[in-house]
Amino acid sequence: MQEIKTFREFFPEFCDHKLIGIIATLNVSEEQLRYAERRGFLVLGIGEEIMEVKNREGFRPKEW
Repeated sequence: MQEIKTFREFFPEFCDHKLIGIIATLNVSEEQLRYAERRGFLVLGIGEEIMEVKNREGFRPKEW
């Protein structure tokens, strides 16, 4: 992804670190969640009281 390349250009001190993409939203539909998971993103959304991970059990985020 171009954004990851750009991030590493601006923050070269993180070039040797793994990066994980996260999408934060107030509300996420099942369709949106599946789309984000297919691309390897963690999804955060509003829970009972705080933000919580919305990905399904067993999901492993992509590491760039």
